[in-house]
Amino acid sequence: MLAEAAGVPVVPVGIAGTDRLLPKHGRLRPSLVRVRIGDPLPASTTPDEARAAVAALHDRTVAEPLADSRVRKRVARVVGSRAGLPLAFVWAGAEALSWPLMPELLLAIACVAMPRRALGLSVAALAGSLAGGLLALQLASTGVQLPAPLTTDRMRAEVRHELVAEGAAAVRHQPWNGIPFKVYAHEAGRADVPAGDFLAAAARARGTRTLAVGLAFGAFGFLAHRMRRRYGTYLILLGAGFTVGLTLIVAGWS
Repeated sequence: MLAEAAGVPVVPVGIAGTDRLLPKHGRLRPSLVRVRIGDPLPASTTPDEARAAVAALHDRTVAEPLADSRVRKRVARVVGSRAGLPLAFVWAGAEALSWPLMPELLLAIACVAMPRRALGLSVAALAGSLAGGLLALQLASTGVQLPAPLTTDRMRAEVRHELVAEGAAAVRHQPWNGIPFKVYAHEAGRADVPAGDFLAAAARARGTRTLAVGLAFGAFGFLAHRMRRRYGTYLILLGAGFTVGLTLIVAGWS
C-alpha cells in the first residue's frame, strides 16, 4: 500500500540460514547466512502477486546450498559429536607417550572447522597431555622405554641438562624450544622428578600454549566464514606448513 501510494517499486529480499544462526529454543551460534536481492516489483503489483514473488524468491534462496566444504562438514560432524572431546584427549595423551603429532595440530584442524567447541577441545587436549605426561613419567621411572619417533639424542641431552639445573620447572622451556613434551616427561621419570612437581609445572607450561593455540584457531574460524568453502585448501597448507616446521625442528636438534 505504501509503495502504491508513493508510486515506487518494492524490492523483495530472501534470507536463508537464520534458523541455524539462532535455532528455536537454542543459543546464538555462528552460521552462514545468505541474502538474495530479488527483481523490483512495480508499484502496480497486487498483494497476491507480491506474496507469490517473495515466496518464490525465498524458496530459491533456501534451496541453494550454502557455500561450504564437504571436508569441513565431515570434520565438524566428528568434532561436534560425543567423540570430539575424547578424540582430543586421546590424541594429546598419545602424543605425550609416543605419537609424533602434537595436539595443537588437531586443534588447528578441529577448532577452525567448529569454532564454538574450541575451548572444550583445548581443555580436553590439555587434560590428555597432562595425563599422558604423568603416565610417561611413571613408565620411565620403572625403566620402560617407549618409542619416540622424530626425537633426537641431542634433545634428550638438553632436557637432562635442564632438569639437573631447574628440576621440574625445566618443562617451562618446552612450549618454545621445539622439543616434544614426551621427551620432558620421559627424562623427568628417569631423573626421579616428583610427579606432583612435574604436573604443576607442566600444567602451567602446556596450559599456556595449548589453550592459546586452540582459542586462537577458534577465533580464526569465527572470523573466517568465507574460508569455509576453501577448508580443504586450508588443510593442505596447514599440513605443508606443519611438515616443514617439524622437519626444521628435528634437523635443528640433530
